[in-house]
Amino acid sequence: MDWKTYEETVKSIYEALGKKQRVKIVCYGHSCKSTGKSGVSHQVDVITSHDVGIHTYKTAIECKYWNEKIDKDKVMKLIEIRDDCNFDKAVIVSKLGFTEDGAKYAEYHNVGLVELREPLDQDLQNRLTSININIQVLIPEILSFNNVCDEEIKLEVKIDDSYYLMPDGDQIEIRDIINDFFQELEQAKQFDQPVFKEILFSNPTYLKIRNTQLELKVNSLKFQGIIKTHTELVEIRENYIWLIMKSIFEKKMFIIYPDSTMREVAYE
Repeated sequence: MDWKTYEETVKSIYEALGKKQRVKIVCYGHSCKSTGKSGVSHQVDVITSHDVGIHTYKTAIECKYWNEKIDKDKVMKLIEIRDDCNFDKAVIVSKLGFTEDGAKYAEYHNVGLVELREPLDQDLQNRLTSININIQVLIPEILSFNNVCDEEIKLEVKIDDSYYLMPDGDQIEIRDIINDFFQELEQAKQFDQPVFKEILFSNPTYLKIRNTQLELKVNSLKFQGIIKTHTELVEIRENYIWLIMKSIFEKKMFIIYPDSTMREVAYE
């Protein structure tokens, strides 16, 4: 990251954070200027506006992508710009934070201080970054499926298209029979071993297949099934943390991800 990207990032963050409050970016970068009561034009890194009723509040934001902490002299300069241009609020965003006198002077003069930087090792301490979960997957499978008439026959049928017509006229879906069977196995925790089942029908009961003329009188149904278990280790990781943002006086902290999404976390 360089100073220009830093300014663009600050602009994007404030734009995202202010959406619900209808905060707008007035301008940013070298062409972002405001003329004060003195008649002097001041360059400001980012200017935002915020409408509340009939009033519009403007904020001047200075971005300091410097390899040193910001002292009171830099704070004083922004205060002068704020007062000359009648900005309602002033904020300094710094990569390395602020000196003690800079922070005290800013707090006294109601200047917001924000630290925006790449994460350090201590930022990740005591923070859950991944979860390992063992997931057991149950895989039901029918091993054999035979209708018994006067003799046992093997008939290829599509479960969803087939049903039994009972003596009282009721229809029993083969799909429901299979589902009930596997529910029984799951409740009994009968896993990883074949289980045989036979269902005896009252006469006359007929096997029917939709959209065909097939009608087969059956005495019973014999089938065998198994519920196989498969265990998978699933690792859920937090996205790579791109930036840490701390609003010093507001006691707010945000984690920022590479896709520009943000999450507020506990301030430490």
